[in-house]
Order: sequence, then C-alpha cells, then structure tokens
Amino acid sequence: GELDILMIPVGGVYTIDAREAVQVVSQLEPKIVIPMHYQTEDLSFELGTVDEFLEEIGEKETRPVKSLKITKATLPEERQVVWLKK
Repeated sequence: GELDILMIPVGGVYTIDAREAVQVVSQLEPKIVIPMHYQTEDLSFELGTVDEFLEEIGEKETRPVKSLKITKATLPEERQVVWLKK
C-alpha cells in the first residue's frame, strides 16, 4: 500500500547514512519524510548531519519546525521533507 509518513535515520554510524536513506525514500515513496538520528549539539558522539541528508535528497530550502500536525486531509500530493527540531 501507500506509505504516508516515514521517519528515517540519516546519521550513519549505528544506522543508515544520508545516501542510503535517500535510496530507501526512493523505494518507499512516502508523502512525508521525517529525518531522525542525526548529529545535534547535544550528542557526545559523531553522526552525520541533517544537512547532509537534505542536500542528498535535494531539499535545500527545508527549515526546521518545532511541531507537526498531520491529518489524512492535509497530506501533501508531492513528497515533503519535514525537519523537526527542538
């Protein structure tokens, strides 16, 4: 069936990296992609950055949002990358 929302690790090291994440996104074709498991200022170890994923997937204009409310009626027609940040 169709996949509406995909939360996907993008930081590498312990999971898939940005390039591999883009391949998964291409295969699954979700409407909304939420990157997770990436380098933040709070981490004491190194991961890839969300910027590496955004560049790899071609989303240069994506800005972080603090929250996201999704309903079936508000799902986008085209794929949208949503970067959540505290």
